[in-house]
Amino acid sequence: MEKTPISRLQEICAHNGLSPEYQLLSVEGVVHAPTFIYRVQCGDVSVTATGQSKKKAKHAVAKKAIEYIIKESDYEVENPEVILEILRELDISEANESEMIEEKSGDGDDEEGSDTNPVGKLQEICMKRHWRPPLYETVSEEGLPHERIFKMKCIIENMDFSETGVGKSKRLAKRKAAQLMTKRLKDENLADNEDIADKNNKSLDSSFLENYIESKSSGKVIPAKEKIDNFYTNFTEETKDKIEDLINSCVDVETVTEMGLRYDSDYLTKLSELTKLLDCTFKVLTVPQLSFSSTYQCMIHIIPNEISYSDLPVLTSWGSAEQLEDAKQTAAGNGIKLFSFLAHKQAIDVKQ
Repeated sequence: MEKTPISRLQEICAHNGLSPEYQLLSVEGVVHAPTFIYRVQCGDVSVTATGQSKKKAKHAVAKKAIEYIIKESDYEVENPEVILEILRELDISEANESEMIEEKSGDGDDEEGSDTNPVGKLQEICMKRHWRPPLYETVSEEGLPHERIFKMKCIIENMDFSETGVGKSKRLAKRKAAQLMTKRLKDENLADNEDIADKNNKSLDSSFLENYIESKSSGKVIPAKEKIDNFYTNFTEETKDKIEDLINSCVDVETVTEMGLRYDSDYLTKLSELTKLLDCTFKVLTVPQLSFSSTYQCMIHIIPNEISYSDLPVLTSWGSAEQLEDAKQTAAGNGIKLFSFLAHKQAIDVKQ
């Protein structure tokens, strides 16, 4: 039977008239996944090591002590090179065993499309958005062979997005990276818990189009048009004054009909203040593809909170820039300018 590091250390200490003394220093981490920290004292040699159980921690600290005694101390050790080679083989064996256990424990949630499998879920999102599949790259591998820490990067090429996950195996790090990427897509309104592609298709069904397209046969004005017109004409004088002050604080009113922007304002913050005055909500939508000129593209919808409007936007603006945040700011600034222009135009039409 192969000797354990603990029994080997005991033999080395006995050969030098020593007795190893083990001490549990602390237990860290969460209850269901603790990390034990042990120290062993062999004469004037003292080392510490960690493990996911008391047994693993004691084996790790014994192995570390043996390596230190052979390489750094003056104690006598028989066949030191042979012992070091045996310990290296033990490290490899333990690392492979740990990887197999983690893979086996995750077999139940590796089915593609499963909600508990972030890698499969992200793959599904990319397929339905007609994107290239996510790429995964190993960033680094650190730590002892039996306690390796891996970093994996997840990349979505068409959006130039990347997220890095950390785990005790490549598989776990990959899952974490996919999970972080999915969260980022949700934050950018590029993913949802629901089926994204189906959700977008529903927004183009016949009932939606009827709200926006005038009936060619009847020539009647559709309800959506009336709602949008009413929105811009039903402000109180007090609200109008507040809106005008807010717009003037960030937009050059002499060129409100032009789409060029002065980048000296936080347009997203200003738009948030504006929509609060209007009792509206604004949504920032990132277009899931870079433009032909390799710029990010964003749309902003301003939607009244009044239930009768449902999800009908009273204003939609567009922005693009080399950086995603700048594209959002551009879309917000264009939205403020366009709102100023439409509100002014509606006021003139009413007077006439």
